[in-house]
Amino acid sequence: MSKPRAKRVERKDLSLDQRRCWDALACAVGGAHHFGGPVYECWRGIRTTIYGAAATFDGSLMTRMVVVAHRERVRIAVSSGGPNRLQVTAHPRNSDGGMFERHDGIKELVALCETLSKWDDWTDKEASE
Repeated sequence: MSKPRAKRVERKDLSLDQRRCWDALACAVGGAHHFGGPVYECWRGIRTTIYGAAATFDGSLMTRMVVVAHRERVRIAVSSGGPNRLQVTAHPRNSDGGMFERHDGIKELVALCETLSKWDDWTDKEASE
């Protein structure tokens, strides 16, 4: 028996959690008009594609996704979506709960950045000895 196809959706048809995911992705990519294809339901979240690559500086899509995900507490996952496309999935999360229910906020992201900025040496000293 074949697997049922994911349901294609419009923003007006989404639950509040799914709208939060839509809005977070739209903010990260510069507007929903930058989605590279239709949006599909994905459990409590959504899935779509975007064109191109994700980088941390020039274009800064990756950085924007990380910041928006922490600000909105939406888990954003990126995987291959075909030639020159990224599949982007977003799931709503909360400030507390188990591993699959929570997402750190901006304060936790800032704390992580501060911790990482204290690392002087990114090499594995034991491996080089």
